[in-house]
Amino acid sequence: MYDCLDTNDIPIVQDAFGDQYIYRSGHIFRLNLESGELDDLEITLEQFLMEIEMDAIEFLSLQKIRDLREKGVHLKNGEISASKVTGAYWRTDKLFERTIWPDQG
Repeated sequence: MYDCLDTNDIPIVQDAFGDQYIYRSGHIFRLNLESGELDDLEITLEQFLMEIEMDAIEFLSLQKIRDLREKGVHLKNGEISASKVTGAYWRTDKLFERTIWPDQG
């Protein structure tokens, strides 16, 4: 568990790169998977849901997953996209141990 989180925090969604969106005291925060930094997005849960409804692909950085699907790669539960540039993805049970490239299946 990250030091910046406490037992009252509620994780509500994960984006394509593994960042977690946390509900805390009426606001939404984004927990960066790699750095562990917790950023206040300064929006309410209602505003967050409206952003997702308007454009979930952009708001949750899902374009790389769409790109992988177009290449025939379908991420399974427990896999996330690991690179905004290369389109690599990780199996989260092996996070930071092994990169699975799209051409390796």
